[in-house]
Amino acid sequence: MGKYYQEEIETASREEILKIQNEKIVKQVKHVYENVPYYRNLMDEKGVKPEDIKSVDDIKKLPFLSKADLRDAYPYGLLGTDLKNCVRIHSTSGTTGRRVVAFYTQHDVDLWEECCARAIVAAGGTKDDVIQVAYGYGLFTGGFGVHGGSQKVGCLTLPMSSGNTERQIQFMMDLGSTILCCTPSYAAFIGESLAEKGYKPTDNKLKAGIFGAEPWTEEMRREIEKSLGIKAYDIYGLTESSGPGVAYECEEQNGMHINEDHFYAEIIDPDTGEVLPEGSKGELVFTSLDKEAFPLLRYRTKDICVLTREKCSCGRTHIKMCKPMGRSDDMMIIRGVNVFPSQIETVLIKEGYTPNYLIEVDRVKNTDTLDISVELQPGQFSDKVSDIQAKEKALEGAMRTMLGIGPKIHLVPPKSIARSEGKAVRVIDKRKLHGYGMAIRQLSVFIENKKGKLSDAVKTISEAGINMRAMSIGDSDDFGILRLIVSDTAKAYSLLSEDMIVKVTDVIAVKMNDKQGALYTVLRVLEKADINVEYTYAFTARELGAYVVFRVNDVEAAEKALSDKGIVLMTEDEIKSI
Repeated sequence: MGKYYQEEIETASREEILKIQNEKIVKQVKHVYENVPYYRNLMDEKGVKPEDIKSVDDIKKLPFLSKADLRDAYPYGLLGTDLKNCVRIHSTSGTTGRRVVAFYTQHDVDLWEECCARAIVAAGGTKDDVIQVAYGYGLFTGGFGVHGGSQKVGCLTLPMSSGNTERQIQFMMDLGSTILCCTPSYAAFIGESLAEKGYKPTDNKLKAGIFGAEPWTEEMRREIEKSLGIKAYDIYGLTESSGPGVAYECEEQNGMHINEDHFYAEIIDPDTGEVLPEGSKGELVFTSLDKEAFPLLRYRTKDICVLTREKCSCGRTHIKMCKPMGRSDDMMIIRGVNVFPSQIETVLIKEGYTPNYLIEVDRVKNTDTLDISVELQPGQFSDKVSDIQAKEKALEGAMRTMLGIGPKIHLVPPKSIARSEGKAVRVIDKRKLHGYGMAIRQLSVFIENKKGKLSDAVKTISEAGINMRAMSIGDSDDFGILRLIVSDTAKAYSLLSEDMIVKVTDVIAVKMNDKQGALYTVLRVLEKADINVEYTYAFTARELGAYVVFRVNDVEAAEKALSDKGIVLMTEDEIKSI
């Protein structure tokens, strides 16, 4: 097996893909209308008949489906075939204890596993590989999809499931795992655990990892690749359409190819439902073109992203989606599990607590943490520590049953959680999940054009034990501008601002390839993304090579534009560690 699992379809022309999609959508709409009364009613309400859909261009005539529809239709309302034809279900958590259940025929399972097989081969997998599947098995889709895809490729498959890191490491080292499949946070934890045991990245036989089920940044990707000595690939899926394998990364690692012969993707305005042109940022909508048991049409994922048909060097022609950049609803993804504030509120009320609570999500050592502060009623409060601890433990158990993960509960005195006159603030998410997180804080020090002023600024920094990592000097008739990236930004700002005007600005740093035209390439990428470069300066870091610092009008857009093209950005911590 070479570069592709199914080369003919993965590299098909745009015309060939459209022909497949057009044939499938006509057949699928007819199938749904005849077999899914719930959706037939939605079509009838909108005045749409199967014969109105002649190609994928007509999909916009169809009504949307949302997670609310899936809950309303629970459990069999969206089933598209006789139950006797189904061989499996998978499920997500629900906001009130009612779960979304997705059904699969054997045909559906086979297609899903083929999609996962494509992802494995795109990550360099062959029949000679040993794939360690550390996604969870059970009702969630993670483990089963990659497991089946691995077997279709012909790999030796280790069905480890999640957890039990000691055993994971033992099997990884003893059986020579070459590809690891799990959530990115668990991959990072395995990397840390290996290091704690004295293993170096070169001690394992891993070459690649396929990670999904939760948001992760490019910075985290680099940390995982460094700690495990691998190339880390992203994979996308959702239980409602099928699990992992709806889309996957190739060797370019700058977007995920959607399996367009099975899924039709749209980007819509999340507020109006209007279909947006290619390249627009909006909500991702999927239509399953050939699923039998759970054939969802125009399902709103709530994921915000961008689609692009730019030519890919891997040779695959299917459209790419970027990493989801956020969600249009309030759902949190924690350790790969969907968590809603309303789930938490449901448990609190059921257990006799007030709905005054605060959810705090963070990421500590690449593992998501969930802390919930809950306000006690006056009659529940006690100054006896053991009583409070017992109540916290009981509530943690009830939350685990509902959410599928265990939070840390903090019971606090009455009226100790701040109230809001407007919309209540229920969630504080401290994770940097959807931005690229590559902005670097730069000090801009405005210095009078007088003798000794520049040396005064440098002396202040030096005497405080602060290291300068990058520096640029500009001037006007009246003052000079000293631009600095230092080892302790906050301390330097505090000291310098006593006598000078100092501003903190965000910049980005790009590692330059040692070849002619490298800087021009970066500038062209920024220009095409309509990003204005206000100024730039370069520095070198001994054996690490040359870097260029850019001050731009839109840091987040610049990060995305450059990262999508595979251009390496430097983090603030990386600069400070030079």
